[in-house]
Formats: sequence, C-alpha cells, structure tokens
Amino acid sequence: MVKMRRTILIILVVVFAAQPAASNDTQPEQRIRSTFGLALGSPAGFNFFYTHVNDPSLGFRVSGGFIPNDEGGGTGGLQVNLLRSVRGGRDYSLEESFILEYTSIGGGRGRSAKTWLYIGLAGSIRWKALFLEIGLTAGSGSYTSPQAVLQLGVVLHTSRCDR
Repeated sequence: MVKMRRTILIILVVVFAAQPAASNDTQPEQRIRSTFGLALGSPAGFNFFYTHVNDPSLGFRVSGGFIPNDEGGGTGGLQVNLLRSVRGGRDYSLEESFILEYTSIGGGRGRSAKTWLYIGLAGSIRWKALFLEIGLTAGSGSYTSPQAVLQLGVVLHTSRCDR
C-alpha cells in the first residue's frame, strides 16, 4: 500500500510540475474547448463526464453516474473538478485539478449505504480519444483516508476553438 501511495504521489508531482511549452508557430493552434465521454472508476463505477475549458486554461469537469442494484439501492456518485489545463494541443491535453466528490455504495432493503465525501488533487491526461485521471483524496464517511481515485475512459465528442 505504501508503494502504491508513493507511485501515485510521484505521478501527481510529475503532472503538476509540467510547464506549458513555448510555441513559435504562426498559425493559430486548435485547442480543446469541451469534451464528453464515458469512464470506468470513481465516483460511480461507470460514469459520464463533461469537461469545459475556458480561455486561457481554467475550466471544470463534472462526472458521475448511478448503477441500481436489485435491493432498491445502488452505486452512485458525483464528482466536480475545478481544473487548470497545463498543456494542450490538437491531440492531447494535460490537466491538474481540485476534486470534490460524493460516492454512495449499496443500500436498499433496510440496509444503509456506505458513503464517502471527500476532496483531493488529481492529474488527467487526454490523448486522442483516451482519458485517464489519477488522484489522491481525503474525506469522511465509511472508508479510510486517503483514497486513490481513478477514471479511465473514452472521449466520445470534442469541440475545438482556435487559440
């Protein structure tokens, strides 16, 4: 467990330490404005996500979903990221973000659900249609702190604008 925490910490440091690359191109660069997709991982197991980045580099991401179970409960959650685009281009983007997330697992038929409300930091990479977000969070609820969060998914739609 300690080795995994160190690995996650190293990944976060590398992503957060990245500096924007200088560009000498005379043509306007196309920059991702918004994305929509599907991802596996936190907060709900199976999530829809929407990302919007304003110029120059600040934006937000909302992701979440709900999977019902046979007992009237289910697994669900909502995650909101306030993000800063660190690097980006036509086919990729690197972002760092502050996370606020709520997850509920189980419940139904008189049983209480396990819940988790937390905040944290994350780094995300989008390369072509692939999306990966890794983060470290702390919070309150049925689980111990800190917790690693992960989303791995596919971007279904992208809108672009000239920079």
